[in-house]
Amino acid sequence: MPHMNILSFFFITVLSFFIYICYLYSLNNDHLNNYSQWVSILLGILSGPLFIFYYWSYIRCSLQNPGYVTDIWRANAEENNIRIECRKIRNYAPNVYTVCDKCDFMVRPERAHHCSICNKCILKMDHHCPWLGTCVGEKNMKFFFLFLFYGFLITLYITLSITPTFIQSFKRNEADLPQKRYYYATLFLTFCVGITSCILLLFMNCTYIYYISHNITVIEISYKDKNPYDLGIYENWKMVFGEFNWRWFVPLTPKHLLQTVYLLPLNGNYSNINVVDLEDSFLVDNDQHGSVDEEV
Repeated sequence: MPHMNILSFFFITVLSFFIYICYLYSLNNDHLNNYSQWVSILLGILSGPLFIFYYWSYIRCSLQNPGYVTDIWRANAEENNIRIECRKIRNYAPNVYTVCDKCDFMVRPERAHHCSICNKCILKMDHHCPWLGTCVGEKNMKFFFLFLFYGFLITLYITLSITPTFIQSFKRNEADLPQKRYYYATLFLTFCVGITSCILLLFMNCTYIYYISHNITVIEISYKDKNPYDLGIYENWKMVFGEFNWRWFVPLTPKHLLQTVYLLPLNGNYSNINVVDLEDSFLVDNDQHGSVDEEV
């Protein structure tokens, strides 16, 4: 089980169920709702699978090991004659292993980075997510994307289905407001959270569709050289989701997934990359960077 922040997990769980219950309440409240009873029931039933897949993806992403680096990589490097670079590298390091001074100089493979919050190195680290309470890396990227994807679908569904009721609420008799205040508060909260989350998740979905399509991470987006790991859109998605089938859309562990074993496949850009930043010093204790979430 990964290093998970229980408070973050509890907060997102309570918030998700609270908003969903508010939605169902607003949808089936006789005073607010302008749908027929059967339409209200149908809308509620159809929302169930979206919410289940959203929360299932969240659970899998939060509990899944994101890809913690272990001490096997030094042996891999020695057995396979893989170069180990002992300088800090703030660039792509294709087919080169590096050393982490914060993990007792542990050898780690290419694209692995150190998270100062988890205090571990993560394979193909993307970022540390405070809402998950853990890192997003090679082994839980699929679940993270599905969490964003189904989160967008359920908030879009809630927003679209509750909007007619929300608009109709402005046409109610104002004399009803004092007695029915909590009805309107529930409806207003559901609509505002739904549409705000929908917009934010739309932006994040577009961002990660781009990242996955180009086989790049949040850390690597700042690198100046061309990405040596971009193998084409479909091949890049296969590295996260495996071969295309129905499992792409379900938060299950992908099969036939190309994960970091020894070296990662490269395109033609790797020969033009200067692996070592000559201005960097040899590895030393970098306490001054302790506040940074991700360390290269």
